[in-house]
Amino acid sequence: MLMLAGCDEKKAEPPKPVVAEKPAPVSPVRPGDDVKHGEYLATIAACLECHTPRVPPTFNELDASKVMSGGVPFTGPWGTVHSANVSMVAAKYEPALLEAAIRGQLSYEFQMPPSSMR
Repeated sequence: MLMLAGCDEKKAEPPKPVVAEKPAPVSPVRPGDDVKHGEYLATIAACLECHTPRVPPTFNELDASKVMSGGVPFTGPWGTVHSANVSMVAAKYEPALLEAAIRGQLSYEFQMPPSSMR
């Protein structure tokens, strides 16, 4: 029986998981400051996570120059879809219409997916 001892075989280390930093708490905004209130809502609803591209090559950070610009690919059994550019939509519509769109009360073109699919 032939046995080899002391082989110089290097074992590959398992990849280390990427741990995202916990985001800073977001304070509610007083009524009247629409921009800050919109930023607050987009933060607590995690809109940026799907509608803002990440910075390559690590993709750990959101690209601040492309906030809500969409184009983020999502691949599943249905194929690949890309998130919408909601910055363009938001610029065109009145606040009441945007609220209805976010709540899924408009046509298919503006509906958010059911919470079970987010």
